[in-house]
Amino acid sequence: MMCKQGVNGASELKIIQGKKILHELDLSAPLTSDPLPIARGNLLITREEPSETESGVAPVLDLKIPESGKRFVLVLFPAPGGKREQPYLYRLIRTDDQRFGVSDLYLSNLTSLQIGGLLGTAKFNLSPNASEIVTPLPAPSGARVYQSRFYFQFEGKARIFNDTRWPISRSARIYLFFVPDPNRNSVGYLSFREYAPFP
Repeated sequence: MMCKQGVNGASELKIIQGKKILHELDLSAPLTSDPLPIARGNLLITREEPSETESGVAPVLDLKIPESGKRFVLVLFPAPGGKREQPYLYRLIRTDDQRFGVSDLYLSNLTSLQIGGLLGTAKFNLSPNASEIVTPLPAPSGARVYQSRFYFQFEGKARIFNDTRWPISRSARIYLFFVPDPNRNSVGYLSFREYAPFP
C-alpha cells in the first residue's frame, strides 16, 4: 500500500479485513507499507477501530479484492477539494499481470479530462478513470532515451503539460498517475519505480 499524504488531519490509516487490523500506516513516516497477506473479499481503509466502523463510522475506502490475481498494490491520493466523505482517490493494481514487465509503464488517469501522449513512438489515449499498460518505443530503435509527451484536452484543444526525454529503464517498471493540479488549473503526474525481480 502507498499513500501520498494524509488528509483532514489524519495521522494514520488502518487496513482492516473483517474485525482484524492488518496494518496501521503511519502518515508521518515514509508512506508505504510492507507486503500484507490478505484474503478474497472486502477490505476497509479507515481511521477508526473496527468496532467504531461497525457502529456506523464511514471508512475512508471500502473495496473488493478482485478474483483474478494474487498480488496487488493499493495507491491512495488526496481527492481534489478534500471532502471528508471521499478524501482519497485510489487505484488497486494487479502486480502479477504478465503484460506488465521491465521498461513498461502502468498509466492511470485520475482526472476528469481526456489525456493522451507519446512514449517514444508509442501512443496512448486515456479517458477519465481509465488505465493502460504501455511499452515505450524509442526512435530510433535501440536508443537509450525516448521522448515523453503528455497533453490533456480542454475546450477542444490539446494542452501539453510534459515534453521531456526519459531514459529507457532496463531494470524497473514504472507506475504513473495523472492527477489534477488545481494550483495551475492543469494536470500533473506522480510516478514511482518498481525494480525487478517483481513479486
